[in-house]
Amino acid sequence: MKTQKLIAFLKRHRWNIQGFNGIPLYLHCAASESGWLVNKKFGLSYRHFFYLFSKGRAYMYYDEDDWERMSDLFYEKVKTVPDFNTLEKQYSTDYVTYIKASEFENATLHRLSNEDLFLLINRLFDRLIYATNYAHVIEGVTFGSYNVSQNGWDLCAHRAGGASTYRFICTTQHNPY
Repeated sequence: MKTQKLIAFLKRHRWNIQGFNGIPLYLHCAASESGWLVNKKFGLSYRHFFYLFSKGRAYMYYDEDDWERMSDLFYEKVKTVPDFNTLEKQYSTDYVTYIKASEFENATLHRLSNEDLFLLINRLFDRLIYATNYAHVIEGVTFGSYNVSQNGWDLCAHRAGGASTYRFICTTQHNPY
């Protein structure tokens, strides 16, 4: 992509930036690969994201429109607490499979052939990828939940006779001690 075309593309989107340790293992497993796995497990994922690196840190740029779409999908699929519990149970059951597949004994690690060691490393990568994949849905849901909660606030405020009174009553801080 040519520089001017790339700059125009970047300006058309709203980006949310997250920084994290930029070691290659995290980039491959936790950041990039698990971001695409969400599509397999949840049916929607990112259209694009990109990284910048500086002094050992990675900065991941997420398109906020992707997060809004992911949030909408979540609320479409998960309407009740039992729906959420089913999703969580499926994830936990699947994750146990990855844990079991990547178990090994430290004392016998030196006896593994190069091929078996390579296979073990791949299973450990898969475990890390799976451990972080739903986090990409959580980010979208968290980001998009603001709109859902805002709509709820507005409805409640209307019923209570005014936004300022309702928000004051519901959000006033108090000391619990």
